[in-house]
This record gives sequence, structure tokens and C-alpha cells, in this order.
Amino acid sequence: MSTEFDQYSNAYHRSIAHPVRSLLESVGENEFLRAKARWIDHWWTVTGRPSAARVLDYGCGTGLLTGYLHDLRPDWSYSGADPSAGMIDAARVRSALAPRGTLLIFEHNPFNPLTQIVVRSTPIDRDAQMRTASFVTSALQRFGFQVEARRYLHFFPPRLRALERLERGLAWLPLGSQYLVEARLSEEPVPQDVAR
Repeated sequence: MSTEFDQYSNAYHRSIAHPVRSLLESVGENEFLRAKARWIDHWWTVTGRPSAARVLDYGCGTGLLTGYLHDLRPDWSYSGADPSAGMIDAARVRSALAPRGTLLIFEHNPFNPLTQIVVRSTPIDRDAQMRTASFVTSALQRFGFQVEARRYLHFFPPRLRALERLERGLAWLPLGSQYLVEARLSEEPVPQDVAR
């Protein structure tokens, strides 16, 4: 159980506020999360997934991403979990994933200089250790996941929706402000010293 983020629960939106973010988003809107929801919706469609889905938003905060996804996919079933309400060990996220389920991890990209500035100067992220996509990929493989794709996103302010197609074309370039690692459970057993 972790209480590290409890201090931000009543003022979460103010806690993640940052002058740079304010320049890139509309007032009262988290366009970065809305853009992630649109990305997930697009990915779901182009990969030919079934219409129904169960979503676990791990690290959901106040549930904004889940709400934005619900706007796009109201027929999906949603659950959320966050460290401030008690965290399970990261290695056990496996148990929450359905067989053949897909894990999507969105993280800050430490290779993006603007992301470095924002993370270092935002109180809620003061102790954050940004990890590279390669680090996350290796960790997932150690825990028995098969990594299927790695993409970069948020090259442009998310309110510039006309550039979303161009952004998807740049997904290979490790300069976006965030990255995404897509993984599935491997069929191979996890070594005992890693599974613990």
C-alpha cells in the first residue's frame, strides 16, 4: 500500500498543472489524455479487435482517461486502480490481464527535452524516475510479456487534431513527449525468481 499520491487526491488537476501544459491545452481540458483515448480507439479499430472490451486503467488518477474512452466507446466495461488507493506489486499486473489480453503502457519519454522540464518542475512528479522505452520493454520481457510494438506520441500539441495522422506516421521516432509499449502475456512460464 502506498500513500505517496494521497496528498494530491483533492487537488489532482492543480497538481499536474504546468505553464507549458497550459500553452498546449485548452482551458479546463486535459487534451493529452483525450488524445490518448483517441489513439487507443484508433488502434483498437485498425488492429481488428472485437467490438466489446474490458479495460483496466492502472494508475487512473481521477479517471479522466477512462471518461474520455467511455465517450468514444460507451459499450466497453471499465475499471480503475491507482497507487493512492493501494498498489499491487508491479509484477502482479499479469493477474489482472485476461488471457490474450493486451497491456498498453504510456510513459514520459526522457529523450524529449520539454518532457524533462515539465516533469522536473511539476510537484506530483518530483520523485519520478523517467525510464526509457527500452528499459520498460526489457522489464516486461523479464516478467513474461511479449512486446509487440513500441511507439512514440505527442509530437505536437494535442489540440492540433489535424496533425494526428502525421503524428501516427512519426510514431517510430523516439522524440515524442511520451511513448507507448504494447505487450501481451507470453505463453512461456515466467522464471520463479522474476515472478516473485
